[in-house]
Amino acid sequence: MISYRDEGVFHISVGRRTSGVVFETLDVFESDPRTVLQAFEKANRSPGFVQLGFTVFGALNISVEGFYLDGEDAYFDPNSGEQDDRIVILHAPGTLEIFDDLPKTTISFF
Repeated sequence: MISYRDEGVFHISVGRRTSGVVFETLDVFESDPRTVLQAFEKANRSPGFVQLGFTVFGALNISVEGFYLDGEDAYFDPNSGEQDDRIVILHAPGTLEIFDDLPKTTISFF
């Protein structure tokens, strides 16, 4: 899905049903969720943070949901039979919204 704001691309989001989503050498939805988050963290050059259920990698302008289950302190298991609601959002530069008045938790996946 592509979202527009002010006549420009605001963000692009893809979910599990989108095939061929690759970051570096990893197929994002076919690889182990923790491995994917580690690759984002490494490329971000610092840990991400969790806010409003999203894991955010600010230097990359990427946020993800459903890979890490914050409330359970666990990673999504693609073989669990649970509904796969993982999404990746690529934000246009300057559009990643961080809410300073809401709690956020810094998290490392290594």
